[in-house]
Parts: sequence; structure tokens; C-alpha cells
Amino acid sequence: MNTETKQILVMGGAGYIGSHTVRQVLPHEIAEHRPGDPARLFANNAAARSILGWQPHHTDIRSILSTA
Repeated sequence: MNTETKQILVMGGAGYIGSHTVRQVLPHEIAEHRPGDPARLFANNAAARSILGWQPHHTDIRSILSTA
């Protein structure tokens, strides 16, 4: 039996929501939620920081978008 443990780590930076990002770069239209869409999504990169010693290179929205 395989006893290997696997983890999925979030590697995002500053925690900006998609709408903040979209407003910066794309013409867009706000639509109603689709059936099955989650009300909210959250992510936290603390495990990647702790386990891997990882740090994001860019933490402000303009820097993130200009280097994407």
C-alpha cells in the first residue's frame, strides 16, 4: 500500500480577488452567478511559505499585473 502523503500548496501572492485584477486590465461586464458557482473562494499561501520557505516576488497589484 502506498502511504505517501501529498499536499497542494497555494503559490499566490497578495490575495487580490479576480475582479480587482480584471478591472485593471480588461473591459468587462459583471454577470449573475452561474448555478454551482461558490459564493466565495479563499486561498492562503502560508503553507507554501512555511514548508518551502517560499516568498512571492511581487505583492502589489500593479507589479503583479505588469509582470504577468
